[in-house]
Amino acid sequence: MQTDKAMQLYRNRTFINHILNAVKPVCKSITLVSSKQIHLNLGIEVIPDLEINKGPVCGIASALEHSVEELNLILSCDTPLIKTSFLEWLISNHNNNYDATIGFIGDEKMPLTALYHKKCGTVFTSFLQKNQLKVMNVLTDLNIHYLEIPKQYHRQLSNINTVQQLKAISV
Repeated sequence: MQTDKAMQLYRNRTFINHILNAVKPVCKSITLVSSKQIHLNLGIEVIPDLEINKGPVCGIASALEHSVEELNLILSCDTPLIKTSFLEWLISNHNNNYDATIGFIGDEKMPLTALYHKKCGTVFTSFLQKNQLKVMNVLTDLNIHYLEIPKQYHRQLSNINTVQQLKAISV
């Protein structure tokens, strides 16, 4: 999109505001991983990435290293359609015998809308330190509980990465 997706507008509110509205009912605390000055005005805690421009592996490592909670809901900033109902479903289906709970639709896994135990942070940090930045590679070192996402939640997980995708959800 050539812009900060968190601050992109959808239905007169930023993507991040849509996501925060979905998250607030299910989380005790909310932290945004970002190094952008504009995010400091959102009224939530903002922490910087451990390293700059290292993508989601770094973002997750940063979040888990900072967190004091055992279980952490990790969300990307490009899912403005996400609703509390999906997050409640994901949390209620989490199994503590696993390192993480990740949903999937067909062949597509959703590791950026998932639950991770804090202990996963060491694995993400290890991959980050080796400059191995593909989330799917990190997951091979974790014990993952994969859940098929019910059809009624599919639209909520739409990643909006282009102007065309934004136009499509705005119809």
